[in-house]
Amino acid sequence: CLQLQGQIMSRSNNGFVILNIHIKTALLLQFVLITAMTAVQSFSVCSVPVSTIRLAHNSKYEYGVLGWCVKQPQRQCTGTQIGYNETTTESSIQKLLLPSDSKYSVSKLLLFHIISFGLSIILWSMIVVAMISPLQESPLFLLLFTLLMIAMFLFALLSWLVDILLFRI
Repeated sequence: CLQLQGQIMSRSNNGFVILNIHIKTALLLQFVLITAMTAVQSFSVCSVPVSTIRLAHNSKYEYGVLGWCVKQPQRQCTGTQIGYNETTTESSIQKLLLPSDSKYSVSKLLLFHIISFGLSIILWSMIVVAMISPLQESPLFLLLFTLLMIAMFLFALLSWLVDILLFRI
């Protein structure tokens, strides 16, 4: 075994070098980062019409992941749904007009926000389990965690791209 700047390096029987980094510190850092990430993603999922948080707005409309609201003369919201359409709000007074007809089909991709949020909750629970059990040293667990982390990152990136396409943020 070699001591190298606080890290222990050893050679296993099959010749691979195993680097034992302070697992508890890495898990704690991952826990903090995934908690913050999950909290930020919860804002987009709990947006208009579920709450008053909005992804985007203009002078007349407020947009969220699960629907949209008309601000004036009185706030009226659609029911919760995936994607926007031209259907009227619950009080059947207003219709949504997006600048391009293709944006109605793109708005169905707002589902990526919900998928990304779900994956971040799964990752958060995996970190909590790893902190209280010996799973933190299992190669299969680490592989599964890494694959879910990559999938969550890709869905979060797709969510951001859909927001740019729809709202030109």
